[in-house]
Amino acid sequence: MELHKDAYKTIYEKEEDHWWFRGRRLIIKELLDRLCLPEGARILDVGCGTGGNLALLGEYGDAQGCDFSEEAIRFCKLRGLEHAFQASVYDLPCPDGEYDLVTCFDVIEHLRLDLPAFRELNRVCRPGGYLLVTLPAGPALYSSFDCVAGHLR
Repeated sequence: MELHKDAYKTIYEKEEDHWWFRGRRLIIKELLDRLCLPEGARILDVGCGTGGNLALLGEYGDAQGCDFSEEAIRFCKLRGLEHAFQASVYDLPCPDGEYDLVTCFDVIEHLRLDLPAFRELNRVCRPGGYLLVTLPAGPALYSSFDCVAGHLR
């Protein structure tokens, strides 16, 4: 499910400085520091949105991003991220085992069918590679933005 078009603009404008995005990147960095990624690791961020995490991922290897939304990819290009492309989590245009690390940050809650998505994420991750998936916090923190963002659960 694609976000409302205005949500991408809001995310793009807030993603660098808003406490929530900054805090999430600190947590992601802590997790990435614990991995044993190879030198020059190939990384794919599935559901990269406006590309706010790609700079961080680029510190660990060759980071690419993809998103279902043409609007999201447009904002990636505005950030100067040329390695972002449009694709569905259900049908990634990548060879089997292509990536050392596949990330999928706060995407699964938008999907009606999560199992096929996990199968596809696993398919493009190399054997012995890493899959890092995050989901937003529980319903107590649910807000009107979650509705705009298209969260199904």
